[in-house]
Amino acid sequence: MRLRRIKKHLQAIAADDVLIAREGAGERLSVEELREALEERGIVTEGLSTDAMRARLRWWISQTSEAGNEDPIRTRVLLVARNAIGKHDA
Repeated sequence: MRLRRIKKHLQAIAADDVLIAREGAGERLSVEELREALEERGIVTEGLSTDAMRARLRWWISQTSEAGNEDPIRTRVLLVARNAIGKHDA
């Protein structure tokens, strides 16, 4: 049951990523919307400046866009792991 919830959440994130990419990688998001978007993706925002949060979201969107037709769930799980170990540069 838990795995199904995680998959459903990551599918929703994948759909949201497409929308964010279309809207300029979140450049028009408010600080609170930006924080929420990152936290939904498993990215800790505590201690990050607004510019750093925007850069992290751009990184995420560019990585998911580059993944193309790969498994969207697998792609996002790997991105969460890469972010956790500090591999969030382009």
